[in-house]
Amino acid sequence: MTDLTNITTPFGLLDPETAEALKAHGGPYERLNLFGKWEKMSSPYWFEGIAYRVAKPKPTPLIVHDWDALTDDIVAVARDEDGSVWLYDAKPYFEDQRWVGGSASAQWISTKIIDPGTCDWRKAIAIRPGVEQ
Repeated sequence: MTDLTNITTPFGLLDPETAEALKAHGGPYERLNLFGKWEKMSSPYWFEGIAYRVAKPKPTPLIVHDWDALTDDIVAVARDEDGSVWLYDAKPYFEDQRWVGGSASAQWISTKIIDPGTCDWRKAIAIRPGVEQ
């Protein structure tokens, strides 16, 4: 299946499966304008000569929903480039494609407690409220 957020082919040249999936998605959509820029649109006209795609979702931050569910020694939570989420007893910094610093532990954590987000991993950090930034 084609990634509907990365389409650059005019609608009329898409294979039937991709064209139907794009129409069925429901949006929000973007279209490629005459200046080569993607612009948002709510209701595509599905012209054959225009490239349409599903708009990429905005990146979301890493969020700790319930700090009380973590032990008191955990002062930071961060997500590495590979998507793994780590708990830290000291504020970490990034180095070599990962967060480092203090004692880190990785463990299964419910998404009801921590949402790892979709932002760039170098921005995927949450510091416990009340801990010096």
